[in-house]
Order: sequence, then structure tokens, then C-alpha cells
Amino acid sequence: MKLIKTTIFMAAVALLMVSCRQHDYRTVKVKVPQMHNADCANIVGQSLTGKVGIDPETISIDLNDKTVKVTYDSMETALKNIEFFIADTGFKAGPIPANQAAREKLPASCK
Repeated sequence: MKLIKTTIFMAAVALLMVSCRQHDYRTVKVKVPQMHNADCANIVGQSLTGKVGIDPETISIDLNDKTVKVTYDSMETALKNIEFFIADTGFKAGPIPANQAAREKLPASCK
């Protein structure tokens, strides 16, 4: 009986160890409707560079579609964080409104 309990316990521990994820990479597109030109795109790209959980090599900006595509590790950051990183630089990001103080400091070409 003790052998059966030990076997079941070891199987449960092994299952838990296998199922624990260390990374969960996701790719999203965030709509940035106020992004008009390359200057704006550069500011938006910089807002994501160096942030925990975001691979800077995956940041791609489509000015025609006014979107930012990024791959991030959801175990380290969240989509809402990404939207707030962008909004904090003065651009509306998805449903998150632009930080107005930051918006006022943007170059004239981005207002």
C-alpha cells in the first residue's frame, strides 16, 4: 500500500514539474491611431525597447495600418502593460488613452 501511495505521489510531482511553464510567448498587434510618421514610430518603438518581457527584435511598426506588432513573454509582462508603455509616451494605444502631459511634449509632427 505504501508503494502505491509513493508511486502516485511521485507521478503527481512529475506531472506538476512538466506542466510548470517558464515562458509563454505571445504576439499581438496594438492599434496606435495617432502614429502618423517615422518620428512617431520611432518614439513608439523606443517606448517598448528595454522593457521586461519584450523582445526588442520583434517590435515591428506598420504606419499604413497604424499598428505595432510585438512578441512578449506573458509570464513577465501583460498586454495592458504594453499599451500603457505606449500611452505613457503620448499616443493612444488600443483602448488606453494617451498621457496628455506626454502628448504635449511630442514633436509637432506627432501631434
